[in-house]
Amino acid sequence: MAKQKDQKSDEEGKSAKADVPLKVDTFFGIANLVEAQTHLEFSAQRVLALSKRAREKGKEEIARKLEELAQNQFSIAQLIRRIRGSVLSKFLRNIDEDIYCAEKHLMESVLRFVEVAEKHQTLGDEEKAKFFLEASDNIHKIFWLIQELPRIEDIDKEIERELIEKAKK
Repeated sequence: MAKQKDQKSDEEGKSAKADVPLKVDTFFGIANLVEAQTHLEFSAQRVLALSKRAREKGKEEIARKLEELAQNQFSIAQLIRRIRGSVLSKFLRNIDEDIYCAEKHLMESVLRFVEVAEKHQTLGDEEKAKFFLEASDNIHKIFWLIQELPRIEDIDKEIERELIEKAKK
């Protein structure tokens, strides 16, 4: 009996009883990549705004260094985007571009609402913190519901088989 339990844990990608399943770890790893990319892009935008102000004040050297920093941040964000895309393509079942994009946004929303909940908790607003944690949990559940939807390419294959069968008759 214990051997069956260990096999199930291995199938779920768990290494110990209290461990998180592999798919959940992967989910949060990808969501964190989305967040890292977003933060770098926002930071680069702020640095570009600083560069513009430096240039307006005649501080060309500072403006140039800030623009270089922003460009580096954008470049790193693009590297993260490529890694994220590669990992997502191995993780998501449905590669339909709209579903893929929706799943990416849901992943990001889960983390954002956890962050919002943590901020409300820090401010002492337990009610709002609970609300945003529940929202995050519900969005996480929606993500997994989408993972269970039939894949577009499977539906296309089924329609194609039906058309071929009708053509044969």
